[in-house]
Amino acid sequence: MSVCLDTNVLVWGVQKKATPNRVAMIERAERFLTWLAGEKETIVVPSVVLGEFLSGVPKSEHAGALSAFHDVFAVAPFDAAAAAIAANLWLDYKARQPTQDAASAGPGRHVIKADCQIVATAIASQASVLYSDDPDMAALANGRLRVEAIPSIPAQSVLL
Repeated sequence: MSVCLDTNVLVWGVQKKATPNRVAMIERAERFLTWLAGEKETIVVPSVVLGEFLSGVPKSEHAGALSAFHDVFAVAPFDAAAAAIAANLWLDYKARQPTQDAASAGPGRHVIKADCQIVATAIASQASVLYSDDPDMAALANGRLRVEAIPSIPAQSVLL
């Protein structure tokens, strides 16, 4: 079984960066990643997530970050299978939206957002769950993939 991670989990848990109102997520994500490693789960990181993550890393550190990623995570490509899934997810999502006039309709069907690519890659990789704190991910998945917030893992207390 494998789990998939969204960018926010990695930014908080690995880069240890957060906006002022989300600082508590750093420790929560760190605990969660530590717990996942102990569970011996295959941790899938979509290539789109890796790209977003690397945008917060200095260029001089990219080679080391890529090497570390491949040691810890299964980096899943956004390939033809994921592209087909993303197109279907996007079309289904747009069909569920209220009718809008052309000026406010947003991007056309030829534009597939990164979030849709991430969800599609998770589905194509047969992940059992996508961990994300972005509520739009569940709307994009529309029941085709379980999307959950980062669970709260309690800190281990020292007995002696």
